[in-house]
Amino acid sequence: MRLPALYKGVCTVLYDGDCPLCRVEINFLKLFFNKERKVKFVDITKNTFKAEDHLGITYEEAMGNMHVIGEDDKVYKKMDGIREMYRAAAWSEKCPSGLVSDCIHTTCSTGAELHCVDGLCTCNSPQRKCITRDDCLAITDWNCREQDRHCVDNLCVCGRWATMF
Repeated sequence: MRLPALYKGVCTVLYDGDCPLCRVEINFLKLFFNKERKVKFVDITKNTFKAEDHLGITYEEAMGNMHVIGEDDKVYKKMDGIREMYRAAAWSEKCPSGLVSDCIHTTCSTGAELHCVDGLCTCNSPQRKCITRDDCLAITDWNCREQDRHCVDNLCVCGRWATMF
């Protein structure tokens, strides 16, 4: 699996504005991770919501589970929708030049190396081969939180950007 590429367009998140947990999460994203306006948030509980404006996704469908319309007009649902939302909001530190020198806020654990992969800063640790994420979770001598461990291109990487991927 390659790291997700940087978002070029805008994605649309359909959310339940009457849900307290949903509002907290959406407000968090708006404040801290949507500075480039890559995510458009649509409260489906407002009278202005119209299915025809959102690829025909009805209020009932949107209330049933998470719906995100990606930059390619593909509809992502449930966890796939959450991943797409965070990918668009740029949950990670970017390295647009492709150089590690852009990664001034990303720190790696001891023995890990900092890399810029597909425009995102990430850490990996040499000799940590994997086939699935479970292989990375099984490593006992790695100073990387479990939620930050991921298998990317058959190498375990440690990065906060990937918690939703």
